[in-house]
Amino acid sequence: MTAFFMMIGVAALYAYCNLNDKRAISEFKLNGNEFTFLMCAPIAVFLGLTLPFQNNVFVLSWQTFLAILLLTVEKLVEFHTCTVILKQISAFELKAWLGITLIISFFGDLLFNSVFNVFRLICLFVMIFGLALIVKSKKRVKINYRALAVPLFFYIISKFAYGAILKGFASFISPNLLFVIALAVTALTVLPFLQLKKLFTEKKKGAFSVIIARIPNTAASIMENAVVLISLVNYSFIQPLVLVLLFLIDLIRKEPYSRLNLLGSVICIIAFLVFQIV
Repeated sequence: MTAFFMMIGVAALYAYCNLNDKRAISEFKLNGNEFTFLMCAPIAVFLGLTLPFQNNVFVLSWQTFLAILLLTVEKLVEFHTCTVILKQISAFELKAWLGITLIISFFGDLLFNSVFNVFRLICLFVMIFGLALIVKSKKRVKINYRALAVPLFFYIISKFAYGAILKGFASFISPNLLFVIALAVTALTVLPFLQLKKLFTEKKKGAFSVIIARIPNTAASIMENAVVLISLVNYSFIQPLVLVLLFLIDLIRKEPYSRLNLLGSVICIIAFLVFQIV
């Protein structure tokens, strides 16, 4: 039950962050290195301030340094592909594509001694069907998915890899500590390729918009990392839940919606709730 409420909390915070980041990338034309730095550096600082209040594990071993390397690469891939993708499709649709990680994570959990449950697997396929209906309901311009195929593939794999790395190396280094170190290394990696003066003058509004959004992002990351240790599938549920929450926000604001959108959202909610029960 604790994981359930954490997932809802993370999804709500990420819904805000995703809308903000989409606007920053599109309106202020942030490139991959700029966005990566603005994402990583602030969270490394904000999350780093919480580490003294956590029970951290750090084993001096090659596995620990491998974990740091892998998570750094994962973050570089995730943020660079994200900037390419969000320039052509909405954050809303991107969340639907991440539904694919539900199936990958289901079988990933089996490697961590999870018990195979066919009813849960059916729930995941139902969830993906609901996500497909939501995306289909959106009126949008024609998108060249051939051009997006490679970045989408690596983005989806990177999102699964994040959870797998945190959970797989948790006995060597605590997830939040690993996350902070990887973010700091990632920020330092892209720093030589940045024009900081230009970033904080010509793109000042976009830069500070992304930085401020990292405060709720940090809170979400702490809860998300806790969910990862419980289940990779529950972690993968978070992004599709963001999509459903965005639709519910539209309902509250009395935005127009289609029957497909409503049907898809209801299917997703039911699939999510049943998955938590069976």
